[in-house]
Amino acid sequence: MPDKAQIAVEGAEHLYKEIRVENTLQDENGQPVSLKPGAEVEVTIEAEKHATEPKNSDSKQPSNQQPKK
Repeated sequence: MPDKAQIAVEGAEHLYKEIRVENTLQDENGQPVSLKPGAEVEVTIEAEKHATEPKNSDSKQPSNQQPKK
């Protein structure tokens, strides 16, 4: 079982303040490395264009749902 790194997410809601990921990374030369305890990291979230949709600013409902009657 791979070693896990626990990352605290600043500003997240209580239940989402920590994430755990495999602590098996590579440096710029492709050599295996791991995060040191207490290291600051930057987390980037990426999605393919087809996995996103425009945000409807008039409503808090997702644009693919119709209002309930």
